[in-house]
Amino acid sequence: MSVNVVRRVAGWGTDLPGGALRATSIAWAATAVAGAALGLAGVVPLTVAALAWIAQALFLWFVLARAHDVVIAPSRFGRASLVTLLRSSIVALFAMLAFDPPMDARLQWALVVFAIVALVLDGVDGALARRDGETSAHGAWMDQEIDALFVLVLAALVWRSGDVGPWILAAGAWRYAFVALTLALPRMRRELPFSQRRRVVCVVQLAALVGCLSPIIEPPFAAPVAALSLAILSASFTVDILRLSAEPETPVHASQPT
Repeated sequence: MSVNVVRRVAGWGTDLPGGALRATSIAWAATAVAGAALGLAGVVPLTVAALAWIAQALFLWFVLARAHDVVIAPSRFGRASLVTLLRSSIVALFAMLAFDPPMDARLQWALVVFAIVALVLDGVDGALARRDGETSAHGAWMDQEIDALFVLVLAALVWRSGDVGPWILAAGAWRYAFVALTLALPRMRRELPFSQRRRVVCVVQLAALVGCLSPIIEPPFAAPVAALSLAILSASFTVDILRLSAEPETPVHASQPT
């Protein structure tokens, strides 16, 4: 990313794609309101809420910088992108709570409701993108990154609940381990063909982690459920890594599996 891009984004430049500043501002404001409400209600410390807000701000700044860098057309940053970025607010909300367990049943059910909302919005943004002609590689990238962050935060929450060991953090680490692999090995940067398997595995992983957080799955069963979902996710990543390793090396861009 060039210095000019950093300067434009830091200065809220007018040459960013239409709707980009509006969408990121709304998502950031939503996190600020939610964090302040949780902090004032004593659910989480205000300092934790502030840290989650700052972390989301850095992510949104990177979204803006990348949107400028890939020259997104104004029509490609509309309602679908707003919905996608609002999911990042839900992820930030979950991140706040990861620092302050244990949780009572009411808070657990609240997390389940918000997680379901996030999963529904994951489908809504795709439908909106297709309806509004907003589909783009940048939109797919945002969706993928927020999914990866959601898995990482949910895994941290499940671990902090005390029902599952720290090994569940591997579910959130897989995506970033793959990114590190692409940086180390050029052949891993090649594009993978579309696979419905990756989508299904992502949904299974998210559903399993949410289930482990809910009162529905009792503590004795949380660890086996989490272990099974992690095994499925690990197998999916392994399949893609082996596929990239076996194919002849060609100079194409990376596509990270899920």
